[in-house]
Amino acid sequence: MRFHVRLFCLLALLSALTWPMFAQQAQQDPTAVSIATRSLNVMGSASVSTSQSDSSATGILTMHFDTPVQLSVTLESKGLTRTRAELQQTTGTSVRVVNGGRGAIQNPDGSVRQLAQVNLFAEHVSYIPSLSLLAEVQNPAAKIELVSLAAANGTPENVIAVGLGISTDPRQAQIQQGMSRTVFYVNSATGLVDRVEYTSYSEAPNAGMPMQIQEVFSDYRNVNGVIVPFHQTTFCDGRLESDLQLNAVSFNLGLPDSDFVVPGGLQ
Repeated sequence: MRFHVRLFCLLALLSALTWPMFAQQAQQDPTAVSIATRSLNVMGSASVSTSQSDSSATGILTMHFDTPVQLSVTLESKGLTRTRAELQQTTGTSVRVVNGGRGAIQNPDGSVRQLAQVNLFAEHVSYIPSLSLLAEVQNPAAKIELVSLAAANGTPENVIAVGLGISTDPRQAQIQQGMSRTVFYVNSATGLVDRVEYTSYSEAPNAGMPMQIQEVFSDYRNVNGVIVPFHQTTFCDGRLESDLQLNAVSFNLGLPDSDFVVPGGLQ
């Protein structure tokens, strides 16, 4: 029964994945908004334009299979919802592009695999927390929840959640807010994001099965006024999945729009 409910929600969500001119006003907890705003200010959100600023980062991605595999990676972003990742593999370069909620992967052999929109409609720049879903705190379509405060939960973090509903239909928007709900653990002393948690949905062969993702950030550095974590560790259902170690990050390079054209012509 749970699987059928999830499948129904997925189908309902996919039927409404268009960006409307006017989204529904979402509930926003004032304390959570204050925590998010402080965090964005600390991380230098004023130094980047959420609509036009671009970024480029290079580093090493370690995938923790039975035998760990290290890959050179180049990450690019423009605005909040256009991202590009190039992975250098032994067989060649694979490219993943997401642009405004649609995306695909081009494999080294040139073949293209389209990605499920259910994981993309609210995807933002994951490796720079100030450009993540947290940046939607002023968006009336974003639901901002207070989960717990550091003083009450006995941990160093204030915990808030952000979910984005892009549909003009209130019921669809509520589904979208729930499926994109991302929990941010914001350090109460520094204002930096320590980690995030969210649900991702598997693609073939087990399409629609939920996976719990946790991303842990550390080694924050100041890059032209933007505070960026140079180390990110990702867990999937509690298992170590990958480590990302950045070695260089740059902003406002004037990256061309052509870098963010989705492979296969999916726009």
